Amino acid sequence: MQKILIVEDSRMFGYVLKESIEQRTSYRVDVARSLGEARSLLESGPDSYFLALADLDLPDAPDFEIIDLLHQAGISSIAITGKFGEEIRERVLSKNVVDYVLKDSVRNIDVVVELVERLHRNRSIKVLVVDDSETMREVLASSLSLHKFQVVQACNGVVAMELLKDHAEIQVVVVDYAMPEMDGAELTRRIRRIYSSDELAIIGISGTSQHALSARFLKNGANDFLVKPFSDEELYCRVVQNVVTLEGIRKLKRLNEVKNKFLGMAAHDLRNPISAIQGFSSLILDDEEVPLPEEHREFVEMIREASQGMLELVNDLLDVSVIEQGRLDVVRSLGDLGTLVRERVRISRVLAAKKEIKIVEELTPESTAVFDSSRMVQVVDNLLSNAIKFSSPGSTVTVFLEREGRDLVLRVQDQGPGISRDEQALLFGEFQKLSARPTAGERSTGLGLAIVKKVVLAHSGNLEVDSELGRGSVFCVRIPVQGKAG
Repeated sequence: MQKILIVEDSRMFGYVLKESIEQRTSYRVDVARSLGEARSLLESGPDSYFLALADLDLPDAPDFEIIDLLHQAGISSIAITGKFGEEIRERVLSKNVVDYVLKDSVRNIDVVVELVERLHRNRSIKVLVVDDSETMREVLASSLSLHKFQVVQACNGVVAMELLKDHAEIQVVVVDYAMPEMDGAELTRRIRRIYSSDELAIIGISGTSQHALSARFLKNGANDFLVKPFSDEELYCRVVQNVVTLEGIRKLKRLNEVKNKFLGMAAHDLRNPISAIQGFSSLILDDEEVPLPEEHREFVEMIREASQGMLELVNDLLDVSVIEQGRLDVVRSLGDLGTLVRERVRISRVLAAKKEIKIVEELTPESTAVFDSSRMVQVVDNLLSNAIKFSSPGSTVTVFLEREGRDLVLRVQDQGPGISRDEQALLFGEFQKLSARPTAGERSTGLGLAIVKKVVLAHSGNLEVDSELGRGSVFCVRIPVQGKAG
């Protein structure tokens, strides 16, 4: 395992820095307090050092001599300085240091350790440099290699596309605009056909500062754009910024997967005992041989009602977990959607009758399509349930099913309070509860419409809402009549 060398004459700063690095990374640390001590350590084995952190102002090396020594030994270095200005910055960067950090606060110890961690992670990241100029490719490759990136080079767009196939570890593409046969903006467009911005970052570069060119790159899918000439420092900052964004996206995806697995496991383990509570409470209520006292019956009814609400939530959580993990099974077969809708309306009328709500059907006789019947039951039930929940007693819910070209269109229209434009944008998100409330105090998990949306999309269809405050809502499901069975 390679080590890190700290060259620092301050015993306290050197000790704290050494402890911080060893606690937060897997690297062991050697400390030298002068140029002479550093030279002795390097003579015993310079290849053992991954990186050096060097104070620019040592008692026996007040003029950056330590940086020259490290460079001669082939060791990348981070400069640490207590004083700073533009002249010092230019001198430091001219000596090919990785970066520089001011030694003016304890916080900057964290900055140094974060730099070490960043450089360690850079070793596993490949950057593809695409430029027809060999000189420019070498300049970019040298700069990026200094920061421990693995660099792959391509002389044109065709070679670049082949290298992307062969090197799955490429996370950033730095592409010049002016190239023969295929310019950088066109290459960017072709890359984006295959790789999303969540998978790969693209940085366009050009020697012209035309605003239209940067816009063309960005519209074609680039994440960033640099105008030549740019400094090595700026290039590194842009590359790292994009790498950090990609790392953040991947971390969020991993956390989301963990969340979905946890939800699925928790919901699955809860469903059986909740079903038992609901079943046993129903048995007690329906037992005519041992009638319950009225006050006890009220309590058991409350238990059954609460367990029913919990079971609905658990089932919704299971559905969301399955869908988010990409395991939504849609098994399509030829069927009559009108028959399915008619049956679900018949069942929903029992719930609607309790609120004196009338459900009216207007269904086309031409309703044969290829769909997953169990999943479409979820769609119809959720839309009908929502319409009943948010409609006032005595109102009407109308269900339309029509054939429009190659699609079947299901519309559920209510006379409820309507939904504002702002809230319509939130409507199909998970756990979204809007300002409108069920008119009889019914429960709402905030998951039903999210599930409906995902099921409809899985059928290659779409879901829309047309609503205005005070004028009710119409939810419209459109699915293709023809689809792939199975």
